[in-house]
Amino acid sequence: KPATLGEVSIEGVPVLDIEKEIRATAESETLTLYQFWVKDLSTNLWTMIQDYSEKNTAKWTPEKTGEYLYGVHVKDSLSQASFDAYQYNPITIRLPKPATFESLVLYGNDSISSIKRIEAKAISETTALYQFWVKDLSTNLWTMIQGYSEENSAIWIPKYKGSYLYGVHVRSKGSENEYDEYKYNHIEMFGEYVYNNSYYLIDFEAALNEQMKKNPQKIVNSVQVAATREEVEYQMNPNNFIPFVDTTNNLLKSRVQINTDSLNVRKGPSSTEQVIAVVGKNEMFDLLDKVDGWYKIKIGLNEGWISASYVILLGDKKNVPILDTGMYQFIVLSGTSGISEANLNSELVGKGVLQNQAESFIAASLKCNINELYLIAHSRLETGNGTSELSNGVLVTSVNGEPVEPRIVYNMYGIGAVDGDALKKGSETAYTNGWFSIESAIIGGADWISRQYINNKYYMQNTLYKMRWNPANPSGWHQYATDIEWATKQNKIMTSLVNAASKYNVTLSFDLPVYR
Repeated sequence: KPATLGEVSIEGVPVLDIEKEIRATAESETLTLYQFWVKDLSTNLWTMIQDYSEKNTAKWTPEKTGEYLYGVHVKDSLSQASFDAYQYNPITIRLPKPATFESLVLYGNDSISSIKRIEAKAISETTALYQFWVKDLSTNLWTMIQGYSEENSAIWIPKYKGSYLYGVHVRSKGSENEYDEYKYNHIEMFGEYVYNNSYYLIDFEAALNEQMKKNPQKIVNSVQVAATREEVEYQMNPNNFIPFVDTTNNLLKSRVQINTDSLNVRKGPSSTEQVIAVVGKNEMFDLLDKVDGWYKIKIGLNEGWISASYVILLGDKKNVPILDTGMYQFIVLSGTSGISEANLNSELVGKGVLQNQAESFIAASLKCNINELYLIAHSRLETGNGTSELSNGVLVTSVNGEPVEPRIVYNMYGIGAVDGDALKKGSETAYTNGWFSIESAIIGGADWISRQYINNKYYMQNTLYKMRWNPANPSGWHQYATDIEWATKQNKIMTSLVNAASKYNVTLSFDLPVYR
């Protein structure tokens, strides 16, 4: 017998670009087969959206507005007819109603270079779509940080301090509008200093005793003389140069950011205490207390302790309008600043052979993991702003008294240029290392500095303080100078670095030593 058709219905909002489900019910003596159709009445064209099968539902997503018929053919599985019964129903496909905006929130602090999450909520009869934007008010340039999607949040990491608008465009899925509604909020971003603590197993008095065994020197009227214990203690004690105290009342260190993929939160300040939670990289928490290398944080409704070795402390330039020069010795020299080639070249205008060498300094930074601002500052000081004989090329015909193939060499950081015979020793060092061009001298010299000190796998002396005092091994020999004031005397180099960082809104990181 022919199949008999019951009800034919459609589920879903009758709007553009939203999937609908056509459903039919039928009966037959054997097995009922269903074939689904849609007709666009503006063109009178039929489209079969699903051929005969046992499935009594079919999906349809209209791609334009207008009048349609949707329907079904049914037949018994043994029937030889094209169909035993059919039914078509009319439907009008329209544009969706506009989405309505509900809320816009920014999560994160007001410091550059840290992660912000912008979250929005909207109501739609279909599905709300979100598009996120940021406007730099200093340039009036808009940046779309996330295109239209169902994702209602976006990540933003501002690179420069200043005034911004952040916001969202919302529209209903299927809408042909550029947006249905929008919302922008204003925020002021401030530069940031990031503080790390390095903890050492030796106490300060013991470290000082080790330094005194090395006959430390100071320079008086260009002559080295023995330094007293009090003089060494003053230069070596980091607390004499850090213009704030690490306490819970200090605004400079009121937040911590996790700096490892996962970190246990414990019930007390010990690795033997019970784990009560696990936190992840870049999460930030209020700092409540500090005990012996452990930080107490608030996590949800609870409080717990995390190891201070795996976090960074967030400070704010709003609270430090002028950076004390004594802090320069703690600036981390590894990593890269991310400054553009054009901006770096602007710092090198009129600097002799260094002019237009930004590309080489950036390559050196990326290859050797050294801040390019430090490399430029170091080379400017050592070469007299690119005018020294060593930086402009020296012909070398012998090394250590042995004849070699004559080559012109370059030395951009004064490596090997020891006092009393700087030109000869510096040029021979350059020859030995193969620095036969300005570019190779910039990159090769950076590699030497990296391997010997800043990224040395044994010493990791990536601050001037570590180079001078080697707090990880104060009884060892790997210290850059005997002059007890060497670290603070590098202010010419470091002032240039700090000024450029401020000019281009680069976040400076500090590594502050903590003795047991």
